[in-house]
Amino acid sequence: MTELATYQQSRLPGTLEDLSRFVLVGREKLTSVRAAIRAIDKVQLAQEVRDQKMEEARMLSEALLDAEVRLGEMTKQIPRATKGNQYTGKMVTDSGVDNQPPKSQVVQHLGFTSKQVERFETLAANKDLVEQVKQEARENDDIPTRTQVLNLAAFRKKQQEQERQQIDADARRHKAFATMISGVLNFIVNDQELEELADALIRSCNGALIKSDLADLDRAIGLLTNIRNYLAEKGANH
Repeated sequence: MTELATYQQSRLPGTLEDLSRFVLVGREKLTSVRAAIRAIDKVQLAQEVRDQKMEEARMLSEALLDAEVRLGEMTKQIPRATKGNQYTGKMVTDSGVDNQPPKSQVVQHLGFTSKQVERFETLAANKDLVEQVKQEARENDDIPTRTQVLNLAAFRKKQQEQERQQIDADARRHKAFATMISGVLNFIVNDQELEELADALIRSCNGALIKSDLADLDRAIGLLTNIRNYLAEKGANH
């Protein structure tokens, strides 16, 4: 266990296989250290003993988080099997290479489930959150956990999705507004068209609905004026 106890990020194993063993062994070790801390709390041993075990657990947990980030970076590069080659019958990965072991097979050989690898890749995609959790644990004399990072990543993903949905909704509304304004501007482009429109409206209803039409125009003009003034005010505030 010396390798884990004296870990530094720059000394992480270099190969996918060694890194996987590092994580698998390290997780077992972390479980035992956590159990030791619970036992210390139960029998109320000296605070110094507890502090030593807490520091060991914190350093080991940081090492494992960094190793799992590295694992996630590596597994992202493993191509997935997509289909069989119709001529050779061999599996073809999404990289186009024949007979290369698919990602699911590589992951299983390493000793992980697809769900575990998905979590590693989430850690790799959120390195800043990994560092945030590690720093907060140091400040609070606590042990950083993968669950904390994954919860923060899930919250971030939800926020990003909400932002994307809002951007899409805003774009649709902006397009509808621009279409409306464009329709008004293109409806009458000169005095002759204006005269023809007025004559057509009068003929179509024998003048009976002109007052209603004028009232609708007044409301539309009032609404457009309000929109214009509000936009001008908001623009000035920005």
